Amino acid sequence: MIYHCASPEDWAARSETHYQPTAYADEGFVHLSSAEQMVGTLNKHYPGRADLLVLTINPALLTTPAVWEDLYGSGSEFPHVYAPLDVAAVAAVTPASCDEDGRWDHWRPAAG
Repeated sequence: MIYHCASPEDWAARSETHYQPTAYADEGFVHLSSAEQMVGTLNKHYPGRADLLVLTINPALLTTPAVWEDLYGSGSEFPHVYAPLDVAAVAAVTPASCDEDGRWDHWRPAAG
């Protein structure tokens, strides 16, 4: 499984078949993370957020496959999808919030 952090507003704006975050219009792809990368992604980009949704995505169900690449010279390859995400590939949508100190160190993938 791979993961995406979504705002409630972006997720609510999805169509019946596809989801794209607001940033997709500027970037042309959807940012994703592996389970091992998620805590770092959350701590870097979403400190203090108490209203996020984490989308659990089955990459085998994507009609446009995820591309693993290091776009920003971080030394790590992250998955990106260069198309809106297929809603059918979203296995779970889990509300998530940071710790009291604004960090995400407690985050773990949803069971199941």
